[in-house]
Amino acid sequence: MRAVTTTPPRATPSAARPGLLALLLLAAAPALARPAPAPAPTAGPPAALALPDDELPAPEAPPELEARDVQKMGRAIKKFTSGKTKARRAAEADVLEFGRGAIPHLVAEAATTSPEKQDSVARCLLALADMRDWDVVEASVGADEVALRRFAARKAGELGLAHLAPELEERLDDEDRDVRLEAAVALARLGSEAGLGALADVYRDIFRLERDLADDGSRRDGPELDDDEREKLLDQGERLREALAGLAEHGDHDALVARLTSDPKREKTDPEGAALDRQSAVALLAAVGDAAAIRGLASALDDAHNVVQRDAIDALRAIVEDAPPFDGASIFQQINEVKRLKDVLARRR
Repeated sequence: MRAVTTTPPRATPSAARPGLLALLLLAAAPALARPAPAPAPTAGPPAALALPDDELPAPEAPPELEARDVQKMGRAIKKFTSGKTKARRAAEADVLEFGRGAIPHLVAEAATTSPEKQDSVARCLLALADMRDWDVVEASVGADEVALRRFAARKAGELGLAHLAPELEERLDDEDRDVRLEAAVALARLGSEAGLGALADVYRDIFRLERDLADDGSRRDGPELDDDEREKLLDQGERLREALAGLAEHGDHDALVARLTSDPKREKTDPEGAALDRQSAVALLAAVGDAAAIRGLASALDDAHNVVQRDAIDALRAIVEDAPPFDGASIFQQINEVKRLKDVLARRR
């Protein structure tokens, strides 16, 4: 557990928490008016190093920008509504040049109905905020503005803000799909299984995209995606699997194991869709990779669908034996590999 000794700790978990308006007013004050702890990196700690409530450093207000810089930044933010990705990314880069001083202005600009602007605001806040801004993250988790909720849900996990776990659990029912996903990912990084069901629900579409792209570089089914949407889904899938490592040795992962068994009606009406659900659950258990995950994957060795069974084989070979994927070409070789792995697992008990 990391202790912070250079700055005073947060008083108590029940202390009054500032609203967004208060944060904006504080941000306008000179930076020297508040204690300034050493900044923490934006990449979050693993669950074991998540900061408890009484070890949070005092927040530090962003530096106040000069009027001419505010005007210049405002012109860049206007380009956030552009329908062209390249133009939006260039505008985001311009805003990032102003550093943390841009944070209160981005918070104020989050009240928008433009999907493009919502995305750009959230991206910029994610890039700029660090542990000095944990109070902004805290105030934004339940904000009305979807861009702020997306930012806060993700940043809470990256910064290891364990005291926000209850608020993140509330966001698992958020009306916005990305907020639900980011809250579930953050909870996994903090070592909580509360969001496993939400992760599995969202990951199915990500897994299908990854599978189809791995097969032939294009999508076989599902809605058409533009480059932005595809990039976003692939990034979410990668971060989601990385976060699941935070759940190793934390619980039995029942929400994932349960998805290894499909509803009989679903098997009859949509057998391939049901198999895809089980495949994605295998992938998530493989990402956790602990003893409980191994037990779940072992049950998938008996799956009636040969592709699900093969995925379970590959996952267990990687976790238990640090071996490459199974390269057998026939179903008989696959059956023999299942028997071999069952023997290996039996000897481990």
